[in-house]
Amino acid sequence: MMRTKHKLFLSLIIALFLLLPIFTAAQERRYDYDELLNCERSLQYQALVVKAAFEQTNENKVLIVIVRLGDGETSRELIRRRLYNLRQYFFKEYGNLFKSEKKFVFAEGERVAGYGRVEYYLGGELYERLVFHKNGYICHSCCGLDHNYYPEKEVYEREQKRKQKRQKRG
Repeated sequence: MMRTKHKLFLSLIIALFLLLPIFTAAQERRYDYDELLNCERSLQYQALVVKAAFEQTNENKVLIVIVRLGDGETSRELIRRRLYNLRQYFFKEYGNLFKSEKKFVFAEGERVAGYGRVEYYLGGELYERLVFHKNGYICHSCCGLDHNYYPEKEVYEREQKRKQKRQKRG
């Protein structure tokens, strides 16, 4: 009776060690989903990417950021603005961490099925992927509007032009 319990316990421990790599591998792959994130989670994932990029670029690796349009998105201006927002975010928020901008490559990728997305590649491998709302942007500021990023940047620039025109008129 006692030996049976020991054998069962030993079998459970062996099974646990054999299955453990499956569970840890599933946790490492964070980008295997296409879910829209709220602002806070989006910022958390972007902070993780920056931290990993900082660690790996010290090893002479490059962070590649690829932005892709999704279904129903046709505007070239939209992808340009998304790229602008991502560049602004990286260099405004974390510019002091990186001595050289040559460690980053920002590019436009081919259209994808489903949501538009931004993909972060570190060391040539997909590290993280975040998706955009249709014709939308990834949140870069949780504490209200920020005129450094689109779409608020466009509104802010229009207001500034109106103020300048009013000042010229007297």
